[in-house]
Amino acid sequence: MRNHRSPGYPFRATAVALLAATSLAGVERLPAGYFRLMEAGSAKVEERLNAEPGADLQALESRPGWRHFPYAILAPAVLYAKKHSDNH
Repeated sequence: MRNHRSPGYPFRATAVALLAATSLAGVERLPAGYFRLMEAGSAKVEERLNAEPGADLQALESRPGWRHFPYAILAPAVLYAKKHSDNH
C-alpha cells in the first residue's frame, strides 16, 4: 500500500490541529492565534533550510508538499513585521 503522507504532512497536520484547537477554545483572539501558528510552521521551514543550506527555490519546491513554499513564508513575513504583544 502506498504511503500518501508527504514530507510537508507534519506541518499541515500541526497547523490544522492548532487551528481546530483555537476554534474550539474560542478564547484565543486573533492575531495571537496567527502568531502561534506562524511559530509552529516557521520551525519546520527553519529545520528544512538548516538541513539544506545551499538549496534554491527550485530545490525547496521539488519535495512533495513544498510546492507553495513562497506563499508559506509570505504571510509569516507580513505578520512578523506587525507590532503586537503576542508576536514573540
